Amino acid sequence: MEVILGPFHPHLEDALVEETFRYKEEDLLSPLLILVPSNSLRRRIKVLLAEERQLSLLNFHILTFHQLSLRLLKERYGAQV
Repeated sequence: MEVILGPFHPHLEDALVEETFRYKEEDLLSPLLILVPSNSLRRRIKVLLAEERQLSLLNFHILTFHQLSLRLLKERYGAQV
């Protein structure tokens, strides 16, 4: 696992694409998770990678912090949440 932190800036989109491509180039089926603070940023990254850059998103997840916490709670407590 590798964690990269930093504020989002439109000029960093190319760096995100390059880093994603570098990671997935080694093994297309390797899991990759990108955590973002907002749903609008999640949608923007999805459009950037899938539509604009035509990258394959197999085993690739883009989640907000809220979505991740809900998934973890459901994993831990099942349908009780």
